[in-house]
Amino acid sequence: MIDKILSSLKSATTSDFIYSSLSFFGSKRGPLPGLWFVEAISSLGIEEQAIRQTLFRLERTGVVVSKRKGRQKWYSASPATEAVLRAGRERVAVPVEASWDGNWTLVHFRVGEDDRDTRDRLRDVLLVQGFGALGPGLYLHPRDRSDGVVDAATKLGIADKLNVFRGPHIAGPNVSRLAHELWDVAAIAARYRKFQKRFSSIANDPLETLKPSEAFAVRFGCMFEFFRITWDDPSLPPDLLPAEWPAEEARETANTLIRGLLPGAVQYADEVLQRVTDKATTA
Repeated sequence: MIDKILSSLKSATTSDFIYSSLSFFGSKRGPLPGLWFVEAISSLGIEEQAIRQTLFRLERTGVVVSKRKGRQKWYSASPATEAVLRAGRERVAVPVEASWDGNWTLVHFRVGEDDRDTRDRLRDVLLVQGFGALGPGLYLHPRDRSDGVVDAATKLGIADKLNVFRGPHIAGPNVSRLAHELWDVAAIAARYRKFQKRFSSIANDPLETLKPSEAFAVRFGCMFEFFRITWDDPSLPPDLLPAEWPAEEARETANTLIRGLLPGAVQYADEVLQRVTDKATTA
C-alpha cells in the first residue's frame, strides 16, 4: 500500500510539494534555502529544473518571498500565502463545530484584471476557507470566516475592495438545497470514504518503523489526498449534511497519520537542511 501512495506522488504538481513543505517544515524552521527544496523534493522523483522554475514563478507572483544570504536565496511564505496555509492546517486538524446560529458570511470583492495575481490569492483564501461561489466576486459560507478573509485582504492591500456581511438567509431555496447547489456534498462524502478505505490500515501500522525518508514521502501522499478533500469541503453545519457524514472518521485517520509521520518527516527534512547548509558554507 505504501508503494501505491508513493507512486501517486507523480500526479502531484511541483507547487503542491512547495506549499506543503512551507506549511509543515517552513513553519517550524523559518525560511528555507532554495537548495533545500531542490534536494528534498527531487528525492521524491520531481525534476530539479521543475522545482527551480516553480520557485521562480511563485516568487514572481507573490506566493513566496525570498532573501538572499551569500550565494543562496532563502524562501518563506508571503503573508497571504501563510494565511492560506494556516487555514489549511486548521481545516485538516479541527473538527467541525456542531452548533450553528443560522447566519451566513457573504463576501464580495472587486479586483480587476490588472491585478489578477492578488485576486487569485484572495480567491485561494476563500476556497481554502470553504466558501462557495454565488457569482463573479461573490462568495458564501454558513460559518463566520470573516476574520480570516479580512486579515488576508488587508495583507494583500485590497481591504478597501472587500465587503463582508453576516446575516440569515431570508428568501430563496431552502438552506439545505442552497448548500447542495453550492457544494457537491455527495461527491465529497465519497472521497472521504475512499480516503478512509485507502489509509486506515496504514494508520494502524507502527509508523515509527519507517525510515525518515519514507515518512517524509508518505506524509506528502497522505496530506495531498486529504487536503484536496478538505479544500473542497465547506465544513457545513450538521443540519445541512446527510446522515452518516464520513468526514470526522477520515479526519481522525489523517491526524493519526500526520502525528505518526511527522517526527520522521521532520528528521529527514532537517538532515537535508543540514547537508545543503554545509555545502553552502564550504563552497
